[in-house]
Amino acid sequence: MTFKISAFQEAIAIVNDFAPMMTLLCEYGGWQELHRGQVEPGLLRAWQLFPEANAEEIVLGNTGIDSGYLRLIRFSNLSQSVMRANDLSWDYGGTFDFNLRIKSMESLQPALSRLGWRGASEPVEFFLGSSRVKEWLAINQSHIRFAFIERVSPPLQGWEHMQPISQIFNSSQIVQDFTKSMAFYQDILGFQCVVQSGNLTEQPGPNVLGIPFERAHTEPYQLAILQPDGEMRGSIELVCFEQTKGKDYTQGNTPPNLGMLGIRFPVQGIEQLEQHLLKHQVPMPVTLSKLELAPYGLVQLLAIQTPDGAWLEFYEPCL
Repeated sequence: MTFKISAFQEAIAIVNDFAPMMTLLCEYGGWQELHRGQVEPGLLRAWQLFPEANAEEIVLGNTGIDSGYLRLIRFSNLSQSVMRANDLSWDYGGTFDFNLRIKSMESLQPALSRLGWRGASEPVEFFLGSSRVKEWLAINQSHIRFAFIERVSPPLQGWEHMQPISQIFNSSQIVQDFTKSMAFYQDILGFQCVVQSGNLTEQPGPNVLGIPFERAHTEPYQLAILQPDGEMRGSIELVCFEQTKGKDYTQGNTPPNLGMLGIRFPVQGIEQLEQHLLKHQVPMPVTLSKLELAPYGLVQLLAIQTPDGAWLEFYEPCL
């Protein structure tokens, strides 16, 4: 391959109101506003929404960290539906969640509940490999779902910078065909598999995904985490339920619809990437476009959709 994809730079969400995420991340989480302004017409053209659309955006980032941003976009004067509206954990298609590390579930979760965040379960403590973690999978009124993850033991290394809420480091997708999705990320995009496992729940009872208690430990599913360099940051997590098949959300995961639009990756050699994607007949709703993308400047950008309709964007700064 003559292109190089890096760990994702940002997650993108389309919202009706900036305030809920500003409250969570800036007031409670130690994040800061990196950019605020009108969405550039070049991006709206690339998304095939210009000239009808008018949109504002805010880019939020964890203080002192130059990746894992969240870009919030708010449209006006457009009809919008909700991506993955009223979904359950086993419903496949689109983007399922964004993952954040937190310092203390005990101090943060009650405050988030008061702000209107609602979980698939109460926070659950379990082993992920040799690490013991506490996780809460929760969604808010902006249709954004976060996996809030606290490392219980051993102590987390390399995250000494962490504010009460870290940068976004992973994003999950519920997929219909595990083999097909793994091949898409590994064989077409060149990602490396970091983790692969089955059901992580050891006994019946509460579980992160909200599976009925009596089936929590026996429900068969496959899980994998993939990343361009084989690291546990800027990664994509795939989850596939083998027996329980929910609603199909593979359609409608496109702008200007509300919710978690997708993930944006920096790339070197984007023209070669475009040709590679065309060769493999990957759906490309945005072909290579030159536009201003704050705070990165003038870039070339394209967007694709995965076999389950998740929206991925790739960009390369223009020299």
